[in-house]
Amino acid sequence: MWDNRDPDEVSRKAELTLRCLTEVVHILLTSSSDQRQVETSTILENYFKLLNSDHAALPNSRRSRQWESRFIALQIQMLNTITSMLDCVDRPVLQAIFLNSNCFEHLIRLLQNCKLFLSANNQVVHKNEKELANQLLTEMNQEQVFQGQLDRLAVSAIQALTAVMHKSPAAKEVFKERIGYAHIFEVLKSMGQPSRELLEELMNMAVEGDHTSVGLLGISNVQPLLLLIQWLPELDSPDLQVFVSNWLKRICCINRQSRATCVNTNMVTRIIETLGGHALLHRTCAESLVALLGSLGSQSMSSEELHELIRLLRTTDPRQAHPHVVPVMRAILTMARKQGLDNALQYFDLSHGMAGIAVPTVQRWLGSAFSFSAWLCLDQDQARPSANSKGGKRKQLYSFFTVSGMGFEAFITCSGMLVVAVCTKKEYATVMLSDHCFCDSLWHHISIVHMPGKRPFGQSLVYIYVNGQQKISAPLRFPAMNEIPDPPFASPVMPHRTSLGGILSTGSWGGLLGKPELVTKQISAGTQDSEWGCPTSLEGQLGSVIVFHEALQPSHVKALYLAGPNCLSPWKSQEAEMVDWSSKVLLHYTPKACRSPICLDLSPNLFHGRLTGNKVVNWDIKDMINCVGGLNVLFPLLEQISLLGEQVPERTDGQPLPPELATPVEGDWVVLTSTKASEARLEKNIVATFVLVIKHFIQRHPINQENLVHTHGVATLGALLQNVPSSFMDVNVLMAIQLLIEQVSVAKNAQLLQQMYQYLLFDFSIWNRGDFPFRIGHIQYLSTIIKDSRRLFRKKYGVQFLLDTLRFYYGSSYRDSELTLDDLRTIRTSLYGLIKYFLSKGGTHEEVQSIMGYIAAINDEEQIVEQMLKCTKVYERSKQRMKLREVGYSGLGLLLNDAPVTTCLIKSLLNQVLHADPVVNYRDFMAVVHLAHKADINVRVAICQKLLQIFHSQQDSAQQICQQLGWQETLARLFLKENADVRNGLRDHRRDSAKEDDKRAPAKEFQKRHASKADAEDATSFASVNGLCDQWSLEDGKPAVVFEDLSAAEMSFRPEDPEELWHKNPSHLSLDLSSVDSYELGEAGNQTVDSLPSTPSPSESTKPFSGQLDKEPNATVEVVSAADLSLFEINEACEEDLVQLLSDVLLCLMWKGVEKPDDAAWIERGQVFSALTKLGISNELLRPSDEIKLNLLEKMLEWAVTDSRDTKSLPVHAENAFRLLLLVQDFLQAEGLVNSSLWTEKLLEELVTLMDSLAVWYPSGPECTKLYQVQVQMLLGFIGQDNLQVCAMAAAKLNTLLQTKVLDNQAESCYLLGRLEGILSRSIQEKTETYSFLIPLVRTLISKIYELLFMNLHLPSLPSTNGSPSFFEDFQDYCNTEEWKVYIDKYIIPNMKQYEVSTFSDGHERMAVYWKDCYETLMVNIHKRERERGESKLKFQEFFVEPFNRRSRQENMRYNSMVKQLNNQHTATLRQWRAAKLYLTCEQGPWAERKLNPVHWKLSNVENYSRMRLKLVQNYSFNSHQDASALRDNLGVQQAEPSSEALLLEAVKQVKVSDVEEDVLELPDEDAAPSANMDEKEEQSQKEKLVLSEDCELITIISVIPGRLEVTNQHIYFYDGSTEKEEGVGFDFKWPLSQIREVHLRRYNLRRSALEIFFIDQTNYFLNFKKEKWVNREISNFDYLIQLNTMAGRTYNDLAQYPVFPWILRDYTSEELDLNNPAVFRDLSKPIGVVNEKNSKAVQERYENFEDPLGIVDKFHYGTHYSNAAGVMHYLIRVEPFTSLHIQLQSGRYEMNE
Repeated sequence: MWDNRDPDEVSRKAELTLRCLTEVVHILLTSSSDQRQVETSTILENYFKLLNSDHAALPNSRRSRQWESRFIALQIQMLNTITSMLDCVDRPVLQAIFLNSNCFEHLIRLLQNCKLFLSANNQVVHKNEKELANQLLTEMNQEQVFQGQLDRLAVSAIQALTAVMHKSPAAKEVFKERIGYAHIFEVLKSMGQPSRELLEELMNMAVEGDHTSVGLLGISNVQPLLLLIQWLPELDSPDLQVFVSNWLKRICCINRQSRATCVNTNMVTRIIETLGGHALLHRTCAESLVALLGSLGSQSMSSEELHELIRLLRTTDPRQAHPHVVPVMRAILTMARKQGLDNALQYFDLSHGMAGIAVPTVQRWLGSAFSFSAWLCLDQDQARPSANSKGGKRKQLYSFFTVSGMGFEAFITCSGMLVVAVCTKKEYATVMLSDHCFCDSLWHHISIVHMPGKRPFGQSLVYIYVNGQQKISAPLRFPAMNEIPDPPFASPVMPHRTSLGGILSTGSWGGLLGKPELVTKQISAGTQDSEWGCPTSLEGQLGSVIVFHEALQPSHVKALYLAGPNCLSPWKSQEAEMVDWSSKVLLHYTPKACRSPICLDLSPNLFHGRLTGNKVVNWDIKDMINCVGGLNVLFPLLEQISLLGEQVPERTDGQPLPPELATPVEGDWVVLTSTKASEARLEKNIVATFVLVIKHFIQRHPINQENLVHTHGVATLGALLQNVPSSFMDVNVLMAIQLLIEQVSVAKNAQLLQQMYQYLLFDFSIWNRGDFPFRIGHIQYLSTIIKDSRRLFRKKYGVQFLLDTLRFYYGSSYRDSELTLDDLRTIRTSLYGLIKYFLSKGGTHEEVQSIMGYIAAINDEEQIVEQMLKCTKVYERSKQRMKLREVGYSGLGLLLNDAPVTTCLIKSLLNQVLHADPVVNYRDFMAVVHLAHKADINVRVAICQKLLQIFHSQQDSAQQICQQLGWQETLARLFLKENADVRNGLRDHRRDSAKEDDKRAPAKEFQKRHASKADAEDATSFASVNGLCDQWSLEDGKPAVVFEDLSAAEMSFRPEDPEELWHKNPSHLSLDLSSVDSYELGEAGNQTVDSLPSTPSPSESTKPFSGQLDKEPNATVEVVSAADLSLFEINEACEEDLVQLLSDVLLCLMWKGVEKPDDAAWIERGQVFSALTKLGISNELLRPSDEIKLNLLEKMLEWAVTDSRDTKSLPVHAENAFRLLLLVQDFLQAEGLVNSSLWTEKLLEELVTLMDSLAVWYPSGPECTKLYQVQVQMLLGFIGQDNLQVCAMAAAKLNTLLQTKVLDNQAESCYLLGRLEGILSRSIQEKTETYSFLIPLVRTLISKIYELLFMNLHLPSLPSTNGSPSFFEDFQDYCNTEEWKVYIDKYIIPNMKQYEVSTFSDGHERMAVYWKDCYETLMVNIHKRERERGESKLKFQEFFVEPFNRRSRQENMRYNSMVKQLNNQHTATLRQWRAAKLYLTCEQGPWAERKLNPVHWKLSNVENYSRMRLKLVQNYSFNSHQDASALRDNLGVQQAEPSSEALLLEAVKQVKVSDVEEDVLELPDEDAAPSANMDEKEEQSQKEKLVLSEDCELITIISVIPGRLEVTNQHIYFYDGSTEKEEGVGFDFKWPLSQIREVHLRRYNLRRSALEIFFIDQTNYFLNFKKEKWVNREISNFDYLIQLNTMAGRTYNDLAQYPVFPWILRDYTSEELDLNNPAVFRDLSKPIGVVNEKNSKAVQERYENFEDPLGIVDKFHYGTHYSNAAGVMHYLIRVEPFTSLHIQLQSGRYEMNE
């Protein structure tokens, strides 16, 4: 007994016993029947009896736990012994014995008994155990231990079953019939949760070996895999679920054979059923199953399976997405994309060793050659012979032999090499194709052509083609047809080819390709089996087979290959040359024409073959989708994606997007090639995945393409993409759309391509969401395709479309949290770049009108006008429409007085003035300058620099400007200090831009890297016409960058070449932001403002203008070069630059523009100073007006000195210099007395130099005297200044002058002495050093006037001036004496004053008159200028403002109509999609509701031609009217919240399916080529024009829907105007006019105000026009009455029915009518004939007294009708043709008065 023995000893003895039993079985198996003492079946019968011993037969006392455990261990050993028994040489025989022993039943019963034994044992334990605690512990331990033993027992049982069925199809069939896998599944499931070992053993059972070696073993039994799939939802452990699902995916998808095996056993359906319990599956497990589903679906997916897959994704809540929607979509993409090249959907499976197609006997060969063409697919052999071994087997492709053994043969070796053979009576000749292996699980097309020699003893050749290309040609004997007895050919076995296969690396079979030394080989006939191996079937898959009796040419072979493996008749779709070959076919077999076992021959010869093998039919998901609803069935997936939000599962096998696929922020769009690797990167985005699904469904599938066109699939896709969350829209979606459009382009489906453009690519509703790279990448892609086909896109997606896009999506009010201001600016810049690209290629009149309308509507020119004016290809007449030549710019400036003057505005206006015309219009130029005084300093500096450049380049420019009215005041206004708001705003903008620098850094780095690859040669030509940086024209040929933010005073102009600003490839449309956002000028990034190259210092700017403007042109280069507007710091240095430059401008105008020396010229010059004085009084200037005047005078003196020194100097220069000297004298005497700082050293130097020059011109005469007087006065004034340097210089000069001057005038001498004494006394009193500078001058003066003024008499104590060394101190003391003071006060001062009055008073008066004349002339000129500005303003308003406003209104109407059309189009698309969803969600639809609602019906509103309503339609808004029933029964009404389903039905019920079906979406107006050549008149005739538009009501039985009816020349529209209408839901309809059958007038509410329209499809609409226009005074009385006449049938063409108007008035006697008096009007209740009382009585009497004697005529009131021909002619007799008609009526004469 086991209870008393050692367990190890017992186990060892049991193992030895079982080994002995195994050997006994093996010996009995090999022995003969007479040698055997006992049969093997008897041993096995007892063996299984022991194995299934009943535990319950033993008494309970002997059923101890130890005994039970050991007994189970023995059972496990016995099961393992079964596996050992079957491991023998003669295994099939032993397997048959096991089957006869009912081994399957015994093994299953063993598992069932063990489970029952466990249950019974637990009950016994419950009865025997006493204590509850021990009972619980015992139950737990025993359950765990026994469950583990039970699992091991189940594993061993499965191993035993696997061993019995190993490599035995018969055993598998017996197991399936006797037991069934469903039964074993229930048994295993009843044993509890399985262990990993048990699950692995089931996998081993499927491959009949170690499941990790599935690549070598393959799948032998797919049923265990189906069992595992079914078991997955019931596994409690998520780890086990993931483990099993991962291995299932690896096993089933390892190669093509595995997938084909799984597909043929309906594994797809089993997976879908398992996924139905998704709540029980781990997410990773479910994803693995879906991935497996996608792989199997790529092999085959039937319509039923696809239908079930889609139904799997239905949800109970329509607001939630199914958890498997993302992996299922990726699986569908895998199915549509396939895993290889062209695959045969139907093929012959010739895997069995004896499979093939037997060909009947061919009685007569019809041709002279032999050609064989077939598609085949071979898989890698599971067991391969070594490469060096001879023999093996040859897999026959075809074998045509005669009875005598002669014929053709082709076979595949075990290594995959093709061998073509010809067998004759003596030899077996072969040709080998050694460089190609066919065992790669791919479909190949093989053509073999045997061509006999053309001459009797010519060489015969064989040609071998693979996939349409010739691989080899070699000599090979061709047996003569007469050598072959009848029947010539018989093919006992003709094995054929294979299908699409698994993915095997080349390394797995590459080593077996041993290349033979020779291509051809000959052996003796009959030895081919020993040399090449025994013949067998193809052991693969074979597609269509064609045998020709003529030699195929290479073009024919290529055509057969291009037809593909699924083409039934390849010659029907090819050229006419191939069609002729249909008569040269000997036989043609195809799987599509095979009904097992007969293969129909499609040739006329009818050599029907017999198939020994299987026919396999696979289904392509691209075809099957049309069986479940077409491509529309996929769109609910996109709707579910929109519900996911951020919960999108990432691909576990995905990789991050590589840098080469990332969309650049700037530059050209990356052209992505459509490869599997590139698409795999895009699949990280689920929306991109969906787009790729659509792409692959239409790829090489014309039916799906047409389905997408006719079901409005593209429009639906675009509408659904608009609802996708913006977080999903990234560059991956853009790249996927690009691949989709490229795919359609390759397919050359013009209609579908146009829809792609309209509803996807050019619909910015899709692309105006998402991040910046996504949006800018879309624009770059648009740029790329537009440049490739500019003419194709220009009409519909040209300038007007881009302008509407800018206004609608990126207008001035657009704000998006996802975009920074710079990003938004870049997007707008890129779109403007596209517009300018079109203009650069020749702007049309319509485009010009579009741009003008855009500017008028948005009031923001955005630099477009400037670009058009520069464009050489814009018609001159179009430019004239935008110029202000006729009215001038002054009126525009007057209108803009109160408006803010921006940098962009001034820049644009100046560019127009300077570059629109060949010759500058200086009147307009000065008008713009007058407007620029309100601009910032940078603009004014640039204007001054431009003026200087003009002066230098155009000789007469200064004279032209000086001829303009008020030019002095216009330029002087530029000295006005700028507004503080402008200055602060500029600082804020500069600070904001600095904060954005960090954000732009990555873009700059990318630009630098990308720009290095650009083409420098094309950039110049492109930037000149297509760049957004238009020329500011401050320097020719140097483009500038313009920011379109007009609210900021910003201009940035760089002196670099255009290549630095634009990418060098012409296709680049985006700005290089790295070159403009830094706000640095050129290479001066580290320079200060003072040192900038474009900012000349005061010294630099004054030197070149020293009179050499005309003489030395190069001298001005330093100032005029690169006059760039820049964002300078607003500080003193910048203001100083403006002051200096503006002073130079004024100097040029005063000295070169006004050259004459007469009074009128100097009044012109003086007006500059008057203007400065005028402006300085009421305004704050950049500098005080006197300082500006001083600066001007200094410069004028410098130029005067230069002119006087010139050898060619003229007297006019001297005269001007003299007048200038007087001007300076007056300036110093007038303003210098108040401001001592005006007496500058520079002014003194220039004055001294000029006076010295004038002394040469005026050596004598009054001019010389006057010059001396002026000179002395100004020198004395300089001497009196506190500046010691000035004082010293002036004293020295005056001393020199006195030394050479003879003083003989006492008054003059008193003047000199008096002025000097005053200076001396102040210096002595203040003890300054001025005294020391004056002593030499005083000594000289005293020595000159000592006797003249009788000083010896009056000043006896005066110190001697003749060389006394102490004169300095003595004279200082003397000045304080009473003698000196009395002399000065009594004699000198009176004479000095008298001299000043007599000498200088006249000059002061003349200067006062001069300044008065200057001021008056200035004011007169200003008045004239303002009057001209007023006139210009009126003209501007007439020619520009009013047309501009009119154009604005027209553009707004057009824009609103366009927006309305887009909204209607979007609404129609949504309605069509909702209607399509009704069919998809119907009871039998793929998206049917999980919980089907009861179907209700209602009477349709459709009528037949007899107006019968005979049709019922589904009632989506069914109402049971329970509330009404409750109210009837007085039960009350319970208010309940509406359910989500009710709300959904309420929305859906408004969809009128009959209307939606007939809605026709707007297709593109242009096709690719035909529309380009369409005649313009024909285009105009095809344009849809509005004929009628009226508000109305759509009357239905239930409700009245307000809306609007529009009738065009092509369609009739109704737009639902309900306020509660949802998006895409409503009663809108659109019908072609050709569909209208009848239109009838109708009454509504007893008023004839309605129409009923009947259409040919039996629908009708009732429209009521409720508006009473005459009552509401919307039409005149005449219009109302004439309409009444028309409706009454009256016409101008019939005098008997001529229109009549009622008499209104009664009072025809009063001179004035009181319309408020009712007595004025006639009584409309009576006919006009009885309004008069007298007539009323007469009419009544006529009626009462009339009696017809004959009784024929009744009584009457009126003898004639009020409307007759005679009456009409009577009232209209004075108007032809009624005059002539009256004469005709009266027999040729006027009617005689009675």
